[in-house]
Amino acid sequence: MLIGSELPGNGVQIFDMKKLLDINPADAPYQFSNDKDLTGHFIDPLPIGSSHNVVVNEEAGYGVAVGVRPRDEACLGGLYFFSLEDPSDPVYLGCDGQDGYVHDAQCVIYRGPDEKYFGTDICYGYNEDTLTIYNVTDKKAPTIISRTSYEGAEYTHQGWVNDLQWQEWLFLDDEYDEDALAGPAGDGYPVTYIWDIRSLENPKQTGIYKAANKGIDHNQYVVGDQIFQSSYGAGLRVYDISSVPEDPTGAGVCETAFFDIYPEDDALPGGGIVAFVGSWSSYAMFPSGFIFINTIERGGYLVKQTGRERCKPNPCNADNCLRAMRASSIEGRLEESQEFCADFTNGWEAQVSVVPEYAQKACPTNIISRVSSACECLPTPTSAPTTTAVVTSSATAEPSDECEALL
Repeated sequence: MLIGSELPGNGVQIFDMKKLLDINPADAPYQFSNDKDLTGHFIDPLPIGSSHNVVVNEEAGYGVAVGVRPRDEACLGGLYFFSLEDPSDPVYLGCDGQDGYVHDAQCVIYRGPDEKYFGTDICYGYNEDTLTIYNVTDKKAPTIISRTSYEGAEYTHQGWVNDLQWQEWLFLDDEYDEDALAGPAGDGYPVTYIWDIRSLENPKQTGIYKAANKGIDHNQYVVGDQIFQSSYGAGLRVYDISSVPEDPTGAGVCETAFFDIYPEDDALPGGGIVAFVGSWSSYAMFPSGFIFINTIERGGYLVKQTGRERCKPNPCNADNCLRAMRASSIEGRLEESQEFCADFTNGWEAQVSVVPEYAQKACPTNIISRVSSACECLPTPTSAPTTTAVVTSSATAEPSDECEALL
């Protein structure tokens, strides 16, 4: 196990978890010693021995310290590479500060449709305001393949590819967009950004998925065709992403399960709070199906997904939002809504400010998602051309199964 910390002097600790098997439960809590119990320790190149996270390319046998502080020394808080060939002696391989601070990353051997880079050692960097893709074949002199920002970028935080064996899509979270009410998160509902990475030199954001409860999306990991996303006070949310290859707008994505970590905010408007409470991360990659959830206030939880419903198409229920946009009692209202929807759904950019006032009043919560769903349900105009792309998910999974707590 590799342990990074923002605590100065911590470095990257390498610990053999087999040591846990020798502990007598009666002796708990048991404290290990840095001097006696660590397998290895990587610290010297880090300016003050601090990092936000540690990334590992298991296939290539190296680690990367990211979120290194301070930013004004050495490699500007960029990527710090070290070998894991011998865990007892991690060797510094080089660093890269071309794009400055890297908050988090996913480093992999690229396998995907971009033939130019097939088999290349790359890192997907989440660099505060951009998705930055690196060629890290030469750890002493990495190169930037592309650097791309997006609408609503406030703090590009973390992301994950759809499939390590065939990388076509990437799912990214921005940690501050809900707090800043920026871009598609202007209504305070968490936004997951969907990227087409079939060209590493020209990645494109193709759509978004918006959560049903207010909160802040954080670390997310893809397991099979689901995303396991920690969302602070909203807890662990599980999303079905199987539709993305056919519809990269995110319209077919839906929530399939959840485990609420912070029920204190459930009765608030929007079903949650935009605050840094609850869950930071989770680990859902155990072959057993168990999921470990990290929390800020309440320690760790062990859960298991007990059921799953496939996403269903938008049923076009006539809620207040849809009624307001097609109101026959107001002359020209339907045509006005159809004209707005033709532009609003033609691509992935989504701003609450461009939604007509009558629609904002009728759809006061989760505006972007609800308006997008209503747009899908309007009758087709008889004259003006229409588009089929949508920007947010309007699929539903009923019921959304909860994860069952085991510990």
